[in-house]
Amino acid sequence: VKKNYKGHGWCSSGNRCNKSHDIDLILDVDHLVQTRKSRKRKRRNRNQNQEDGDSDESQEPANKQYTKDQFEEFLSKRLGDREICKAGCHRAGFDSFMTGFSFAVYISKYGSYNGSFCLDDCGMEAFKNNVYLSGKDMPLSIVKSTFSKTSKNHKEKIKKISEHVDNSEKL
Repeated sequence: VKKNYKGHGWCSSGNRCNKSHDIDLILDVDHLVQTRKSRKRKRRNRNQNQEDGDSDESQEPANKQYTKDQFEEFLSKRLGDREICKAGCHRAGFDSFMTGFSFAVYISKYGSYNGSFCLDDCGMEAFKNNVYLSGKDMPLSIVKSTFSKTSKNHKEKIKKISEHVDNSEKL
């Protein structure tokens, strides 16, 4: 299981990655790890109670712990019946395409075309610097931070972008 994919949902290796990106396997492994931690915590609490003299003799025996070999066997069984996917695992390209398509449909339905596709020219000023998140009533506003300063590298990039935009508008 690729750790970066598990933690962030994307893999920097792209289609060349030979590790698993199976969501079901990731969830199964996480569940197995959680049950291990839960058992350790219960056993630790039980041992503390026994040291304090508060424990009964009628307590259940300690739950079985998985060894490293058992864990590897579990993974090999889960992976054994699956092929490593060579294409289609990384969906960022499709997601970005669909985002652009949805935005274009929205502009064609609610916006207006005034010779440019800038938000100001499309009648979409209300959407500028806002990110609409699923499950939220209000958009996330993107604004300059009042707590941190802009880095020199960032200022240079913004300057290059604005110069490029100015040059393209002159054409």
